[in-house]
Amino acid sequence: MRTLYINEYIDVTGYGASCPVIVKADDDSTYVLKTRYQSNLNLDDDEHARRLFDCSIYIETLSYLLLQTFGFEHIAEIVYLNIDDDAIADAEHRFKDLYNEREQMALENIRNSKGLNLGIKWIEDSEGSFSGVTPLPKNFREATINYDAYFLNPDRDKGNPNILFSKSGSKYFLIDFGNAFEHLFVMDDLYAPDAILRMSSWYDKYIFDMHYLLFDEIESVKKYRKKFSKDEILKIMDTLPEEWEPNRIKEEIATILSERIGNRRIFEDA
Repeated sequence: MRTLYINEYIDVTGYGASCPVIVKADDDSTYVLKTRYQSNLNLDDDEHARRLFDCSIYIETLSYLLLQTFGFEHIAEIVYLNIDDDAIADAEHRFKDLYNEREQMALENIRNSKGLNLGIKWIEDSEGSFSGVTPLPKNFREATINYDAYFLNPDRDKGNPNILFSKSGSKYFLIDFGNAFEHLFVMDDLYAPDAILRMSSWYDKYIFDMHYLLFDEIESVKKYRKKFSKDEILKIMDTLPEEWEPNRIKEEIATILSERIGNRRIFEDA
């Protein structure tokens, strides 16, 4: 992945609990900045907060990289955006005198996210895709269900499908994987002293409920059969920044994913 610097803060998005920021990078392209630190977590337990630091951005970046490996075309380009002292000073100049809560949260996130963060290429001329009337293309629905099942991502419903449609490109995009891998639950298990005993409960766990966007199609969808070994997944994970906290448990994450990918039982509500 390329590493870029932020030239301009354009605006804070009106969506996303982590208050993503639209920025212009030094390649003159527009990206959505997802920061390592997220002020919306509001955790009272400092140790718990430390464990979850970087988790969302780690899982979101890993999701993009794994989807690329699968050959999935309905995702945006991603880059690393480096937040340095100059980028923090620019953010303070842009947002410090504004009183909008989201802008203040975005500024706090930037101040606490020095180093490499995630940039997602801005999808031009896009809109929320799901109308409830026009069905999503079959191959797109199939790929979406497989991804969500393998990577423990139930965060998709009619009110918040996390799917965009580019009118100019006539193409659908999956977005926002920050809650994939059910990270608030899986990560707690993997950081626990008895993590080795808890891991197996996630190998074939079914994570959908009736509110999932494509719930009625889960049973009949064509399942991807290709398996990925733990070593193959670790090779992908080794490209993530060393300083990101979840690298401490990447062996455990890779073990769970290697057990899930190609496992038909994860599509069955036992």
